[in-house]
Amino acid sequence: MPHAELPLAAVHKQFHAVAAAMRSLKDMHVAACAHAIFAGSYYPQVEVVSLVTNNIRDFGVRRLAALGIKVMRPDAFLLDLFLREADGVASAFAALRATLRSARTPERLLDRLSADGQVRTAAAMLAARRQGEAIL
Repeated sequence: MPHAELPLAAVHKQFHAVAAAMRSLKDMHVAACAHAIFAGSYYPQVEVVSLVTNNIRDFGVRRLAALGIKVMRPDAFLLDLFLREADGVASAFAALRATLRSARTPERLLDRLSADGQVRTAAAMLAARRQGEAIL
């Protein structure tokens, strides 16, 4: 992500735009960042910016969707990404495994991923591995 770091001023400009969509002000900066990415045309080919969080209750999902922000849980985001880009996700997973001192087997790391809440993603990746469709 070449624009992973945003200017603070660009984020501050978006607070007002997302304020009505927020159920909790403590996460407004997160929505403002997502809207700054969308409104700033940092990625002009992208029609929607994904805001990935387990804390969905603090975000007005429908109101943010109207602003070009799709609020998603990590499991839904990762599963969608794996289904669209299985080879890329599998490659990133294998690279992550190579950096770890523990849980080096794909199954052990997938168990940890599942225990963290990414149940559907872990199951899909394990099934792809067992069917020889993914090298993890």
